[in-house]
Amino acid sequence: MPDLADLYPGFASHWIDTRAGRIFARSGGEGPPLLLLHGYPQTNVMWHRVAPTLAAQFSLIIPDLPGYGWSDAPRSDAARLAVLDIVPTWAMWHRMDARLATRAWHWMFLALPAPFPETMIGKEALYYFDTRAAAGTKIKSLSAFDPRALAHYHAFFNDPVRIHATCEDYRAGRTTDLAHDEETRASGQKIACPLLAIWGAAGGIPAETDAPLATWREWATDVRGFALDSGHYLAEEAPEATAKALLEFFA
Repeated sequence: MPDLADLYPGFASHWIDTRAGRIFARSGGEGPPLLLLHGYPQTNVMWHRVAPTLAAQFSLIIPDLPGYGWSDAPRSDAARLAVLDIVPTWAMWHRMDARLATRAWHWMFLALPAPFPETMIGKEALYYFDTRAAAGTKIKSLSAFDPRALAHYHAFFNDPVRIHATCEDYRAGRTTDLAHDEETRASGQKIACPLLAIWGAAGGIPAETDAPLATWREWATDVRGFALDSGHYLAEEAPEATAKALLEFFA
């Protein structure tokens, strides 16, 4: 790894062998297990401001998803998908009107056939990352992020293999995952466990797809949630409020 700051002091590091390659993860804390998954275009580092609070009550597992951070980038067979956004893929694609497309243009762009988005991003990878990340924040600035975290993100994103892997994530969302959502919706199946939806009041994508709670109630039977004073990156822009919401829900 490059000489990057350790944003999880006291947490263990793990390399987990899987059929799709090695997965990197951090772990720490005490209590029942709680899995924290990052979003695009971040890595496990997105949770570094929230993890210390959650670790007081939970044993945290914080992985880099395949193709992100330090985890291996699997070959592009779209066999499996980690859903990284806050509303179902079905809702994003079926409600992709002009207003949402202006905010979430990367959904269409990244899903285009290879190697077009990879080539375009690769010309100025860090400019693309910084522009996309800043636009999602409440203050429209990279100052919303810890500079040490940005160094982690830049180290991972400035790699053509990983740029390709993140594009494949969105291609799978446009094809395989959307097809699975279509099947689930047609069958009438719903998520039975309690579901918490939190979103950023300033800049969060779900605000563009009808009311977020109404959207999730189409897919789950027990839904609660609320907006936070944040942009899209809740765990980094509003770590205290995010940790409080998660602690109250999981406890």
